[in-house]
Amino acid sequence: MSRFEELRKSYLDDREKQIAINTEYITKGYCSTWCENERKESDNGIRRYLTDLRWNQYQAGEISREKAIDYAVKRMVKEANKTTQKGLAKLEAVENAEELTFASVTVTYSRYYNASAESYTNNGRFFGHAGGYGYDKTSSAVAEAFNNDMTMLKILYSLKEKGLKEGLTSDSKSACTGHDNRNIIGYKTSIYNGKREFAFRIEKEA
Repeated sequence: MSRFEELRKSYLDDREKQIAINTEYITKGYCSTWCENERKESDNGIRRYLTDLRWNQYQAGEISREKAIDYAVKRMVKEANKTTQKGLAKLEAVENAEELTFASVTVTYSRYYNASAESYTNNGRFFGHAGGYGYDKTSSAVAEAFNNDMTMLKILYSLKEKGLKEGLTSDSKSACTGHDNRNIIGYKTSIYNGKREFAFRIEKEA
C-alpha cells in the first residue's frame, strides 16, 4: 500500500470532480457553480476543447452539436488523464524521496516587498519568488521553493496524510502541519522576524 494512500484517493477524487465540471462546461458553456448572471448557454466550452479542425467543421455545419460535444469531451478527458498521471508520478517521486532532516528557509523582501525565498535542506537549495499585488507573496515564494524539493514535500505530504486519516479535510491547516501553524510534530522549529527578512528553521528531533 502507498504511504500516501489517503492523499492519492483525495487527488483522484478531485480529478474526477474536475472532469465532471469540465464536461458540464463543454455541454452548457457554463458551470452550475458560477454566479447566476453568468450562467448563459454558449459554445465556449466546446471551443475550448475542440481542435481547430473540428471547430471549423462544427461552425460549417458539417458535424452536429452533439458530435462536437462528444469530440470535445473525449479530448478533454484525454488531457485530464495525462495531468492525472503526472500528478501520480510526482506523488510516487515524493514517496521515494529521502527523509527531511533539516530545513533552513529565508525570505527577503525588496523595496516594494516582492518576496524571494531560499530553502536549504539536506536535499539541496531551492528558490522561489513572488511579486505584484493582491496576494500573500511570502507564502507564494516559499511554496515555489518547497514544490521543487521532493524531500520537503515528503514531510508535508506525510503530515497531510496523517491529518486526512484522522478525518481532517484536505485544506485544513492542521492536516498540513499535524499540529498548528508554528509546530510540526517530530521536528523542532524556530522563527525569526526582521524588518525585511523572515526566516525559520526545522530540525528533526533526536
